[in-house]
Amino acid sequence: MELECVGGPWEGEFPRYIWCKVDEVVFEARLVNRVLGQYKGWQLIREEWPATIDEFQWPE
Repeated sequence: MELECVGGPWEGEFPRYIWCKVDEVVFEARLVNRVLGQYKGWQLIREEWPATIDEFQWPE
């Protein structure tokens, strides 16, 4: 997990939110089990994207 793609607060060892951008699609995941580090994710519409999502250098 790239630390630049996470949002707090941290719950134990895991961030509450993580994001991933694939082409022009952004996904957000929220921590649902902080003991095991399990997340539930969904696709965001453009208006919901984090403001700085396009500034991150995503791997090719």
